[in-house]
Parts: sequence; structure tokens; C-alpha cells
Amino acid sequence: MERGQSTVSKIISPASPYGVYGFRFSGGAGASLYELFAVGHQSIAPADSYSWDGLEREDGPLLLLQYTVSGAGEIEVEGRRSSVPAGHAFLVEIPGQHRYYYPRGGSEPWVFYFALFRPYGLLTHWEDIKRRCGDVAAFDPAGSVPALLEHLYREARQHRISDAYRASAHVYQLVMELLHASSEDHTAGESASGKITQAAEWIRLHYDQIKSIDEVAEQAGLSKYHFIRSFTRTVGCTPNHYLTRVRLERAITLLRETELRVEDVAQAVGYTSGSYFIKVFHKWVGYPPGEYRSGRRHQSFSHLFFQ
Repeated sequence: MERGQSTVSKIISPASPYGVYGFRFSGGAGASLYELFAVGHQSIAPADSYSWDGLEREDGPLLLLQYTVSGAGEIEVEGRRSSVPAGHAFLVEIPGQHRYYYPRGGSEPWVFYFALFRPYGLLTHWEDIKRRCGDVAAFDPAGSVPALLEHLYREARQHRISDAYRASAHVYQLVMELLHASSEDHTAGESASGKITQAAEWIRLHYDQIKSIDEVAEQAGLSKYHFIRSFTRTVGCTPNHYLTRVRLERAITLLRETELRVEDVAQAVGYTSGSYFIKVFHKWVGYPPGEYRSGRRHQSFSHLFFQ
């Protein structure tokens, strides 16, 4: 088989929206590519026989992400049984001590998307994802993870995953989105407590006046220790880190759009010392504010995002 060719196996009825696509690529030999093994969209009816035992499968090693669209399935991992209802996914390794199946007594179809890929080059990321969200995790039905799974299936169904490089790109994008969705930083945006959300907004409105984090904790009605811990858990960074990020984003706008002196920019965003502002700016951006403004030796930006 020539480089770039692929073998794509299909289990699908032309009239059905459901199907399973498998991929075996010969292209990309010698390259560090991520290997897509299969992607599918299935509907398991109460009368169907559906059960997979992770220790009995012979197609591993594989990593499996399976997301429920409607209905519910069940999974047992090392003796722990969990439901996998709509809006939830399970993540397992094959081979592994698990079994997933259509639950006895179920009354409606279990509809889901799944993706199988080889673990090569991905285990560190996968373990990080599992450490954050466990074997079964909730993902917003309107969020990026379900959307990427649906997109991946649609691309497979329309024969657009035609070589190892495209397949690798899809796998990488999905795994990165899983990392993002399972991170505390992302979770913060979707489920932050009211007080912490209000505190973050207060920082964005008063960044130029804040003298210490004690002020923000007081605004939130929390002790400083509890506030810092809750803010870090919810937002994914400390309050000081968040405040610095907000200040530098504003500083970059002022450097780009005004002729204010660097010392005046420092004052405008809440720094009492111009030299300290220059030090912080250099550490975060990679060069001093004056050099950023001149744009002679680096790429200029309309906006610079920090995390």
C-alpha cells in the first residue's frame, strides 16, 4: 500500500444516522502521529445485546471515550458501578478491568458517540484527564467535547479522514479539548460559585484601584485564606495571578492604542512602581513594554491572551 493510503472499514446502513468507522493507516510511517482506531455513533435498544468486557477484548491497547447523547448505559470499573446518563461520558483503557453495557430494565435506547485511539504518545495526557475527572465525567451537551465527537463522526461518515495526518490532528484536538474541559480553569467558567464569579468580575472592574487581595476577599465576604483557596480552585489560578493578567491585558491595549509613557501606563493599570511594572511585563510577555510598543524585533499583536 502506498504512503498515505488507508483502509477504512464501515459498519453502517445507508439510511441510518448510526454507524461505526474503523481506520488502519499506512501513511505517516516514522512520524510521531496519534492513531485513530475507530469512531462511531450508535443507538442500543432495550432488546439489543450490548456488553463489552475490557479484559476480554483483543483489539487493544486502546483508549476509549464514550459520550451519552440520550438514554443511559452503565459501566463497572474495578467493581464500582456507575450510570452513564445523557451529558456524561466514560473514559477507559483497553485492556482494562471494566465492563460497560446496556442496563437491565432499561426502557429507552442508549444513544452515544464514541472514539477509540491508540495510547501511543497520549498516555500522560490521558492520565491527567482521568486524574481530574475520573472514569465517568459530565460534559456540557452544548460544549466542545460532544461537538468534537459529533464532528469527528461526521467527518468519518463523509470520508474526509483520508490519511494518518488528518486522523492524528482529530485525535490531538479531541484530547486537548478533554484536557481543557477537565481542567479547573474551564470548569470555573461553567460552574463557579456566585461569590467567586462576582469577585472575578470585581477584579476586572477595579484592577487599577486594588491595593491588596484582602480588599477582594472582603468584597466576597470571605476570609482571606478561604477566598484564595476557593478562587484558585474555581478559577484555576490565584487571585494575584488573575489580577496581574487583567492588568497586563489592559496595559497592552494602552501601549498599543495610546501614547502614554510606560510609567503612566503602569499607574493606569494599578502599579505604583514603573520599574516593577516593567519587570512583571517582561516576565509575562517576554520583552519590556517599550520594546513591545516599538514592535521592531517581535511579532505585534492586536490582543495577547494570558492564562
